[in-house]
Amino acid sequence: MSGKRLGLTAGVSLLAAAVGAGVFAELTPGQKMAAEVLIGQFSDKQFAVRQQAVEKLIALGPDVLPLIRKTLADTDDNEVKLRCRMVLKGIAEKYGIVVDQQEPGMPGGPGLGGSRVTIDVTNVPLSEVLQSFADQSGNRLLSVDDKLKGRSITLAVDGLPYWEALDKLCWATELLYVADWPGGGMRLQSSQVKAPDFGACAGPVVVKLERVTWSHRLRVPRKAEIPARGTAGELTYVLGFWWEDSIPVISSHGKVTRAVTPDGATLEQLEAPVPPRREPPGGVIVVCLRPPPVGLRALGAIEGVVQLELGTGERAVRLEDALTGEGKTIAVGGVPFEIVARRGETSVDLTLKPTRDDAAEVISGGAAPQRYGFFLEDPNGQRYAGHMAARSDPKAEVRLQFSDLGAVGGPWSLVYVFPQRRVRKDYPFTIKDVPVP
Repeated sequence: MSGKRLGLTAGVSLLAAAVGAGVFAELTPGQKMAAEVLIGQFSDKQFAVRQQAVEKLIALGPDVLPLIRKTLADTDDNEVKLRCRMVLKGIAEKYGIVVDQQEPGMPGGPGLGGSRVTIDVTNVPLSEVLQSFADQSGNRLLSVDDKLKGRSITLAVDGLPYWEALDKLCWATELLYVADWPGGGMRLQSSQVKAPDFGACAGPVVVKLERVTWSHRLRVPRKAEIPARGTAGELTYVLGFWWEDSIPVISSHGKVTRAVTPDGATLEQLEAPVPPRREPPGGVIVVCLRPPPVGLRALGAIEGVVQLELGTGERAVRLEDALTGEGKTIAVGGVPFEIVARRGETSVDLTLKPTRDDAAEVISGGAAPQRYGFFLEDPNGQRYAGHMAARSDPKAEVRLQFSDLGAVGGPWSLVYVFPQRRVRKDYPFTIKDVPVP
C-alpha cells in the first residue's frame, strides 16, 4: 500500500503521573538506547516494523514517557508524531495514566482541530484504506460488510480534513457512512443512488443535509370563534451531524442560526419539532422555514453551529465485587446509587437507583463511550464499556447494559470514569446552494 500517513495536527500532553506514586523512573543508558532505536523505527518503510515499535515502547511502561513526549515536541515528521501519540495512548490505557490532548493556542483544551489524512493508493482493498484512515486520525476503524472489504480502491488525497477525505472515498466507491449501532462508531454501506451531496465540514465535525420536505398545515387562529384561514406552507430541513470519535465528547447540540435566499434575504424560522435522538458520535438538527419566493430552486445558504461539550482529564470511582450480594451502593458526585444486578451468560444488566430524592444530574450518559462512562472490570483488569439507556428525567434511575463479556470467574468491579473538567467548543457551519423541493 502506497501513500504517506499523516497524524493529528493537535499535540498531545500527558497529565502527570503513574498510578500511585506519580513519579517516573529515569531510564538506564541501555533502556534509553533501546527506546531510541525503537523510535527510529517509526520511519521504517514497513508498516509491521512501525507497529511493532509502538507495541514494544508501550511494553517499556511509563518510564519511557518523557522520551516520547520530547520526540513528539521536536519532530516535524507526521508519521513519527502519529506513532508517538499511539504510544502515549497505549501507555495511558495499559498503566492507568491520565492523558489530556491539547490544541495549540488553547491551553487546557482537548485536541479540537480535527485530523487530516494523506493517502495515495491504486487498486488496494477497501479494508486497507479504512485501516489507514483509522491509523492517521485516531478514530475508530470504520466497519463495513465483509463482501465490501475486498473491493479494489483507487484514491489520492493529500492532507485533507478527515471528513473531506472520507467524502471523497464514499463518492468514488458509491458508499455512505452511517452510525454503527449498537457497536458504536461508524460504518460504511452501499448507497442506492449516487446523488449530489450537500454538507459542510468544521474541524472534527461534519454536517449533512439528510432530507427536505414541503408540507402544508392548517392555519388555526388563537380564538376558536374565528374560522380557519387556509393553509400555510412550510419547508422542513433535517440535518445530521457527526464528530470524530477520537475526541471525548460529553454532550452535543446543533442549531440553525440563519437561512438566506441567494440575494441575502433571511427566511423566517418556524417552530420545529424536537429532533430525534441519535447515538454518538452524531446528532440531528431540524429547522422549519417559511417558504421562499415562488420559483426559487435553491437557498443561498443554511448557517448554524454545532456545540460540543468535551471532557479533559479523568477521575474515577469504583465498587469492588459489584455483581454479588445485595444492598451495594456506589457514590457518584456525592450521591449514593443502589445497585441491582441481573447477570446472564455473557451479559449484565445493571440498575442504579438514587437513594436521595434531591439527586441532581450527576451522571453524564450517551457520549465519549471510549473514554468516559461506566465500565465493568474483570479480575484480570479487562474493562468492558456499558451502554446507558436514555433517561427523560435526569433524577431517574440509570439503566446500564453490558454485552459480550468474557467468561471470567471471580469478583467484577464497577468503575465510573468522568472528566476532571469540561470544555465547550462551537463549530459554525455553512451549507451553500441548499435545494428547494
